[in-house]
Amino acid sequence: MTHINDAEIACGLKQRAEEAAKTPERSLLERVIAVRKTILELRDEGHATGQIKKWLGEENLHIGEGTLRNYIARIASAERQAWKEGIQETSDADILRICKGIVRAKIVHPNGSDLRVERLASSPAPRQIAPPTAKERAPSLSFSSFAPRPDDEL
Repeated sequence: MTHINDAEIACGLKQRAEEAAKTPERSLLERVIAVRKTILELRDEGHATGQIKKWLGEENLHIGEGTLRNYIARIASAERQAWKEGIQETSDADILRICKGIVRAKIVHPNGSDLRVERLASSPAPRQIAPPTAKERAPSLSFSSFAPRPDDEL
């Protein structure tokens, strides 16, 4: 077993810190934004998202297929928003700024299911719909044809 002395460990740590300072970490979203045009070209050519995900992994950009689909949708939404803002040529920084402004909101539908919507952080919050009360969920009472109804004359 080889023993490494403390000076070698300290030197190695300093080298790693210097390398990290030279190349700041970028988020996964930033890395996908940087190659968005190529990803969209590949999709336009008919390549599946799963295949593109595999190729990105081979290029050391490891991402889940669902996450890639989500990022593609967010980037497309950001590009539409940029167009509305009058930005004709969108830079990576523009797309990232708009993507970070997109907020996921959860709306509860009256039947109790969740609806997910996207909105810009600057837009008003979507209206929250309260779940149905127990009285609203209760089945309606139906009267038997043999029993008198309350509105029947006796």
